[in-house]
Amino acid sequence: MGIDRFRELMAEPDAQVLDVRMPSEWADASIDGSVRRFLPDLLTDGIPAELDRDRPVLVACRTGRRASIAAGVLADAGYRAVVLDEVGVPDVVARAEADAA
Repeated sequence: MGIDRFRELMAEPDAQVLDVRMPSEWADASIDGSVRRFLPDLLTDGIPAELDRDRPVLVACRTGRRASIAAGVLADAGYRAVVLDEVGVPDVVARAEADAA
C-alpha cells in the first residue's frame, strides 16, 4: 500500500499501527500512538497484546521489507495486516510534517 492510502487509514478512529523497525530507528522518526515491536522480537516474543485482532493492523518499517514479514506473522495469527511498502515510517512522518507546514 502506498503512503497516501496508508495515511488515510491511519486517520481512521480505529487505526492501529505496528512499527517493526529497530529500536535505534524509533528515535529518528515515529508515528504517534504506534505499537513498537522490533521484527525479531515479534518472532520470539509474539504479537503485542495491545493489538486488537478484530481491527486491521497497519504495519510499517523503513522500506516495507520487515513490514511484509511481520504481516505474514500477523496473518498466520488471524490478524488483518495492511503493509506500507516501498516507503517507510520516516516518509510518513516527513509527509505529515510537510502537509502541516
